[in-house]
Amino acid sequence: MLTISADGAVPIAYRVDSGNTEDSTTHVVTWDGFCQLVGHTDFLYVADAKLASAVAMRHIDTHHGRFVIVLPKGRKEVTWFRGWIQDHAPVWAEALRHPGRRLGDPDEVWRTFESPLPSSEGFRVIWVHSSSKQSSDAATRRARLEAGHGALEALSAKLAGPRCRMKTLAVVEAGVADALNEEGAERYFEVLVEEVATDTYTQEQRGRPGPGTRFTKSKRVRFTLIFSVRTDLVAQ
Repeated sequence: MLTISADGAVPIAYRVDSGNTEDSTTHVVTWDGFCQLVGHTDFLYVADAKLASAVAMRHIDTHHGRFVIVLPKGRKEVTWFRGWIQDHAPVWAEALRHPGRRLGDPDEVWRTFESPLPSSEGFRVIWVHSSSKQSSDAATRRARLEAGHGALEALSAKLAGPRCRMKTLAVVEAGVADALNEEGAERYFEVLVEEVATDTYTQEQRGRPGPGTRFTKSKRVRFTLIFSVRTDLVAQ
């Protein structure tokens, strides 16, 4: 358990616990140790999502301490805000601005917005918007869309090939799911698998066909894909 200072990342506390120790249980001991070290509680304790435990947060709050953590993605507060922001416009306030990392890059800007609802434990929830993360997310999304589109085109060509072994609807649908999952694009595409049956005729006996040659009629089933981007979900 290593903790460093904000000014210069100087190590100020360290201890070794068993490898199977649950991280969320370690913060109370760590924070109490800092209180003894500095002789008061007037410092800001910054931790990762493992501090998002009601026991640890309330312990610090009860003793008049202050903390900042990152809420885990699986928390209900995160799910609620992602739905709320679809039809609400938060009033973001600029909190920090840095020059772009490369010459000509736009400034990196961080903005904040306090959630209308507190956490389930009653603490403030502050959302942070990063301009660089927005750009990064957009680039990732675009790459997944392109990769998913390419995977579906490749699968379509395979289905149209003369030696395609995908003979049933279930197999084709599984192939579509696998192709999109591999590219992380399954949520972005609407895919319809169409079954196309064609008649084929085969001579009953070998030899050169003539006026009296008899043929056996059979049906050959092939599959085609009709796909499009779910623009509503991409926008969301």
